[in-house]
Amino acid sequence: TMMAAVIGFFIGQAFDGSVAPLATGYTICGLAAIAIILLTERGRMFHPGAQGR
Repeated sequence: TMMAAVIGFFIGQAFDGSVAPLATGYTICGLAAIAIILLTERGRMFHPGAQGR
């Protein structure tokens, strides 16, 4: 929660009346989320798991 507040603070400080900072913030946060998933899953999310367990 604290990390989200800090990220939101920086996105809010970049607000200049247009939607560009918001779109940039969404893009950066989305790419960071995908990168974290890829790092933690180590490629396993693209392979079928053990089924029937």
